[in-house]
Amino acid sequence: MKRGPHSKEKKRLSMTGLLGVVREVFIKIPRMVKRQTISLSDCLMSALAMFGTKSPSLLAFDGPGLDDMVRHNLQTLYNDCERNAFHRFLIDLKQEHPRLSLTICSDALSATAPHINELKNLGYGFIIVAKTVGNQTLYEWVKGITREVKTTAGKNKYVFRYVNDVPLNDTKNTPNVNFLECEWTEIKGRQVKTGRCGWVTNHDITDKNLYELMRGGRARWKIESAPQAHEGVLHELICA
Repeated sequence: MKRGPHSKEKKRLSMTGLLGVVREVFIKIPRMVKRQTISLSDCLMSALAMFGTKSPSLLAFDGPGLDDMVRHNLQTLYNDCERNAFHRFLIDLKQEHPRLSLTICSDALSATAPHINELKNLGYGFIIVAKTVGNQTLYEWVKGITREVKTTAGKNKYVFRYVNDVPLNDTKNTPNVNFLECEWTEIKGRQVKTGRCGWVTNHDITDKNLYELMRGGRARWKIESAPQAHEGVLHELICA
């Protein structure tokens, strides 16, 4: 008897699996307030947790008198997230391999000042996806000041735009980053694929390393689309 589909269904029907599905839906809801310290998905998960734990009021839910079991469930089931998991992973990684030189490749969820500052403090390099939706200030900064480079690799064509040393955003303690954007037309057999993506990195960008930085940033997708990449931390490709 094949157990694959049954096991997958059972995982989704667990409390952890169901809440994971709900969080994925919450993350896709666009933010109405740009400058908010708590993400909308965390706010919605907190509201869901209040009803799930049957708290009689918001004051009781947020008060210090929460039962230890309820507090544990809130921290592990509802309010924990990919960012927190990745933070714990980075700390453990640094402790176990203090001299290992790494470049961390992450999705757009990590394109924030706190996350990038943490990577810098730990001494790690990074190539992080930066989307216009979540990094509008950055794209306004780089408009009109990027250098454009066109190149080919076999039948594939690429248009790069980059600039070094620009602020990530206009928040307090925001780090300066190097910005790279690429548009591509790639041919594989009879298929013609086009795409566009932007990244921020702490590696100095030059005309000579554009292509390799782009390949490093896109390599993360191979990990994210892999069948075994279910946990948030596995969505991060770590390359020497």
